[in-house]
Amino acid sequence: MGKPFPEERFMFWNFVSSDKKELENAKENWKAQNLDVFPKIPGDDKEFVPLPEPPFQSK
Repeated sequence: MGKPFPEERFMFWNFVSSDKKELENAKENWKAQNLDVFPKIPGDDKEFVPLPEPPFQSK
């Protein structure tokens, strides 16, 4: 097992960062479908998976 990170990590969905502002920026860029930040994946570009919105519900 590796050493712990020296700073706290924040997670939301598929995003992980040690900076909450960076995490919020990633969420906004995903919602806006900013292709400069999140380019389409060739062969898997037919649908967009929306960002989950709270409150989260388990099935």
